[in-house]
Amino acid sequence: MRRLALLILPLLAACNANPLLTAAASDYAPVKVGQVWTYAQPGSPTPYVRTVSAQVAWNGRSAYQVDDTGGGAPTTEYWSFQGGDWYQWDPTLGWLIYRRLPYVTGNSWNTPTTDPVNIVTITYVDGLENVGLANAYYGNCFKLRRETSTYSGGVTTTTDTISWVAAGIGDVKVASIDNLGTLTVLGELSSYQAP
Repeated sequence: MRRLALLILPLLAACNANPLLTAAASDYAPVKVGQVWTYAQPGSPTPYVRTVSAQVAWNGRSAYQVDDTGGGAPTTEYWSFQGGDWYQWDPTLGWLIYRRLPYVTGNSWNTPTTDPVNIVTITYVDGLENVGLANAYYGNCFKLRRETSTYSGGVTTTTDTISWVAAGIGDVKVASIDNLGTLTVLGELSSYQAP
């Protein structure tokens, strides 16, 4: 037993020194009732606010009700965590995998679409990056790239949505990249309220 303890102690110490082990042990999808994320939207005086307002039963699953305001008309989303994966409710397709947890660099997953022949959506875990924002710095964020390819008239158009996800907080920055490689910031976390 003592030998086992001597082997475990260096590993625990190494977890704090090794960013990959620290990342693997961290919660990159913390969701609790009462959480509020506020995002500054470039070019808009109105922030985008996402609030986890309740835990409910929704279409056969235990889910979190998430209310979004500031991006136009208020909307409500439903998030469910099953077997380590994060699902979101789609009114047309039902429960769809949104993110596969824990994040592992190099992993990817497909998300079904209403037109699987002409639209393909794949999310890639590109690795860890540090993110500096106007009001904060976040180290070891996972960079998730959601690639949507649309086929029409023999032409493929690809748009990427990039999310940088910090441990214990969730998404801290979101941007899009168009077919020409132009990056447009869609939102940056300006405040976070834990329950």
